Amino acid sequence: LRGLWVATVDNIDWPTAPSVSPEEQQEELLTYLDLMVEMKMNCIFFQVRPVGDAFYESEIEPWSEFMTGEQGVAPDPLWDPLAFLVEHAHSRGIQVHAWINPYRAKVRTSLLLSCMPQKNSNKGLDPSHMAIRYSEYAYPYGSYLWMDPSAQVILDHILTVVDDILVRYEVDGLHIDDYFYPFPEGGLAFPDEATYAEYVSSGGTLSLEDWRRDNVNEMVQDLGNLVWSHDRIFSISPAGLYRPGHPEGMPPPIVGGDPYEDIFADSKLWLESGWMDWFIPQVYWAIAPPEQSFPEVLSWWLQVSADSAQKLVFGGTAIYKIEPPSDWDPQEIVDQIEISRQEDFRERFSMGNVHFSAKYFRDGTKNITEHFKGVYSKDAAIP
Repeated sequence: LRGLWVATVDNIDWPTAPSVSPEEQQEELLTYLDLMVEMKMNCIFFQVRPVGDAFYESEIEPWSEFMTGEQGVAPDPLWDPLAFLVEHAHSRGIQVHAWINPYRAKVRTSLLLSCMPQKNSNKGLDPSHMAIRYSEYAYPYGSYLWMDPSAQVILDHILTVVDDILVRYEVDGLHIDDYFYPFPEGGLAFPDEATYAEYVSSGGTLSLEDWRRDNVNEMVQDLGNLVWSHDRIFSISPAGLYRPGHPEGMPPPIVGGDPYEDIFADSKLWLESGWMDWFIPQVYWAIAPPEQSFPEVLSWWLQVSADSAQKLVFGGTAIYKIEPPSDWDPQEIVDQIEISRQEDFRERFSMGNVHFSAKYFRDGTKNITEHFKGVYSKDAAIP
């Protein structure tokens, strides 16, 4: 697998700005696809739902402000980016996986947010947005507006959205990344005490932390089952670390954030249980540093897969780290691709890489496209 993430939130990769005309937006997408053909890449992960909105024509959720400048306003002239991308990617032999963020409802950098979310968290939201429709489960949290993962109505809404995508578009798969509960901000507590109290009063016995993990586990399982009912590929791209100290017994120990405690993501359980087809950990570190080592962390995930459900694992790479003034060189990423291909890695289901993010190839940052032509010199079939 030679994958590329195309992020739309905050116009990271596409479109370059909401002010860009539909014709220019289409040309930008075609530029990415042509670059992928040139570099012999074969799979695009396209963010179609960054904040409860849509980069496709939907009767369920509003058009994205990152596409048109105002949430709920359709492009003029009307066109459908997801349908356009599927048509033109497939004609080039490139798979398209629709990438959604389940619970995130708004980001502070949202183009329409002119005040702090704590003061008016609904500013700029279309009436059809999930945070308006299910406002009792929409919580301002730090720099975000976030939906409550414990609410059944929110899970049902997410599943309805995904089912709609899979029914109407010939996407090859459905993809989620590393956003579950929000990453902690400023020591703030996530304000779900009322729904947790309801759970306890109804006889629930899990701790708050285990209850949150159980909510996310249910969503992951239900999404996978839905995607499989449509005979598509379900992929997850969690944070690179399961927990600090894993792999265990390393001198010095692996350090970093703790997604298990911070965002209540039990990604090791998901992989062991086989709740997805493709597992794409964001191993966004260099090869050399022993406390955060690309090969050591990726190898640990491969062993988890080999010892359990034997799912395909694709190491996610941090292309964005080559951006100046960083001293990262594109050769670092090339070397990571080569490591991922080593026989002992392939024997444990390492079958390629996915790269974040697309704009660095478009911009030719540090001549990265030329570096990749060496390591991606021949066409490759998706495993």
